[in-house]
Amino acid sequence: MADDTVTHNLENMDELDFTGWNRADWEGVFARHHTDDVLVEVHGQRMADTTYKWQNDAVNFEREADIKANFARIMKGQLDPQDMIDKMVSVIGSDDGKYRNVWPPSIEDFVKQVQEADWSRPVQSEEK
Repeated sequence: MADDTVTHNLENMDELDFTGWNRADWEGVFARHHTDDVLVEVHGQRMADTTYKWQNDAVNFEREADIKANFARIMKGQLDPQDMIDKMVSVIGSDDGKYRNVWPPSIEDFVKQVQEADWSRPVQSEEK
């Protein structure tokens, strides 16, 4: 039973990766495997744009102004994506390496600081 489930899930992932993604079949394969609220980031859509589309101060913990300020800081001096693509090809094709990879190395400390802040940030309720 468990092996059948694993096999089924792997087959679905193969279909998503190799058919859905490679052929950009958003209306067919992706629609079959995802609910309506899944947004596929493609065709130059940036992560920040997706966040702004779904952000709602009435229901989300972080406020839109804070998110925009964070993204403005992060996106300042945006790097050439080809450098990241080349690194991904290198890391994915490797038989060894780190579990967590950050590229370029110049931003590794920044990423660690952001993650540490998230892990240690207390939840604060707002006074009404």
